[in-house]
This record gives sequence, C-alpha cells and structure tokens, in this order.
Amino acid sequence: MAEGAAGADDLALQLYRAVAAGDAAAVAAVLPAARAAAEGRPALAARVEAWAAQAALARGDVREAARCVRAALARARAAGDEAGMEALLPLQQQVFAARAAASGPPGGAGADTPAGRAVEAFDRGDPAARGLALAAREAGRAAGDAKEEVVALLALAREPGEAGRWVREAAAVADASGDMNLVTAVAKAAKAAGVDLGAFVF
Repeated sequence: MAEGAAGADDLALQLYRAVAAGDAAAVAAVLPAARAAAEGRPALAARVEAWAAQAALARGDVREAARCVRAALARARAAGDEAGMEALLPLQQQVFAARAAASGPPGGAGADTPAGRAVEAFDRGDPAARGLALAAREAGRAAGDAKEEVVALLALAREPGEAGRWVREAAAVADASGDMNLVTAVAKAAKAAGVDLGAFVF
C-alpha cells in the first residue's frame, strides 16, 4: 500500500515537473499513468487533473482544459478539500476566459486586423499579446469599429483573473453599437466565462 502511494506521488511529481517545464511530450507520456495511480486518492487526483488542465491550455485545447478542470473540482469535492477547491478557482477562471475569447463575435476579426493579431498572440502565449490587444482596442474605438473593439476586449479576457472586467466592457461596447450580433456574441462569451451581466445583455 505504502509502495503504491509512493508510486502515485512520484508520478504526480513527474507530471508537475513536465507541466512546469512546458514539455508536452513528457506530459503525454506520464499523464495516463499518473491518473491511474491517483485513483482512490481524490485529493491527489484533483491535482493531477489541474495539471492536465494547465497542459491542455498551454497547447490551446480549451475544451480538454475545461473537462480537466471540471474533473479536478469533482475530485476535490469528493475529498472534502475546500482549500483545494478554492485554489482551483483561478485556473477555472483562466479556462473560462479562454473559452470566452474563443467564442468571440461571428466572423470575428481576421489575422490581418490588429485585434486578430492580438488573438493570435494570445494563442501563442506571446508576452506582447496584452499590449497588442490594448492597442487594437484603442484603434477600434478611434475608428468607430465596434466589432474590432469587442474582439480585442474578448482577447484581453483571456488574462487570468481579468475575464469579468473585459467581458463587461465588451458588453457595454456591443450594447452601445446596437449591433445585435455583437450583443449576442458577447452574451455567449459572458456565459462561457461565468460572468454575470445581469439584464444588461439580452
């Protein structure tokens, strides 16, 4: 029993190190074994799923990241680990933000627009992404291009812990534009990000 527990802990540590190093091949190699070894230990399984979610986000697989976060929360809940559940909230918000950005306006800005380039920069994990998105927002505002501004704001919503701020600003821009396609798209993004817009967006 002790040997099995030690093996599970060792595999979890290997997974953590692979995720921290950004080594996708190592993550793929160790994740199945780490998951199997953590069965019956919900608190450890929650950490394994959280690291799997981080790895999925790093490779741009938002759907898998969301699935892993749900699994992590379920395992933490099963373990009665309230501190663990609270610790997962920033990661959950990060996944929601990525989903919000991914569900931007129909026919959203292409890569040849400032907002489109900002979205691509976030996809690559480029440190310049925030600056590009802020510049795209200002350019869209100056040009009176609500669609460009909204795409830039939803890109900014990818920043950890920032979804609420930017999605609400996107909602205000969409509402002021009178473009129901934008209003609807932002409402969907808000729902995906877990941002409550109240009755502001229909």
